[in-house]
Amino acid sequence: MRHSTKTITAMTLALSLAIPLAACGGQTTQNGDSVPVASEQTNATTASIDVSAWKTFGDALAAKSEDGTSTAAWDEHHYVTVFQAGDATVRVVVKMTPEVYAKIADLDASKDDYEKKFAEVVGGLELESAEDITGDQIPQDQLDAHVGKTGQDLLDAGFTFQSYYMNGGEETGATMQKGYFAYNVTFETTVDEDKTEDEGEAIKGATITAMECAGGADSAVDISAL
Repeated sequence: MRHSTKTITAMTLALSLAIPLAACGGQTTQNGDSVPVASEQTNATTASIDVSAWKTFGDALAAKSEDGTSTAAWDEHHYVTVFQAGDATVRVVVKMTPEVYAKIADLDASKDDYEKKFAEVVGGLELESAEDITGDQIPQDQLDAHVGKTGQDLLDAGFTFQSYYMNGGEETGATMQKGYFAYNVTFETTVDEDKTEDEGEAIKGATITAMECAGGADSAVDISAL
């Protein structure tokens, strides 16, 4: 039975460490459209990267951008991550071993050499798959087209609620996901702290004031879906 799955979303990479996500496409985290919704398209002019030669996790990490976004999750069987490689975004599935899993748990993420140690520990792991998912990212102009619409409009367009990242003020921030990517959405409404476990119910009727890409979605690194 699988257990102790770990998930991380990072703004500036620590190869796997956690903070809020950042930048991708237009600018910043776990997915827009023009009018009508059905006409929404992903970016046709995206960057690309050749991942065909990658055999190990070390090969993949060698292409990783130091200041790019990173989302990851792992258990005793797999390590799944979405990260930036230059102007491209890739999704990598790695075969985990019990020995490496234990070594990762022993690493001290607070140390300055954590990234180096992490790469040394996982570098030899075999890749199960690697794919360039840049084309799945929604362009900023299509995200901007959602401004003035509501949270329910996003749900109707195929987005799902991931989490709140800002609440208690005149505006509320929620991370929505679609496909492999997450998007930070600002709503013109107030959601109190005691309402943040409502799975996004409070923003369904709220007006969108801004929207931007936030990196890989939690669903993109969902190990249970492998």
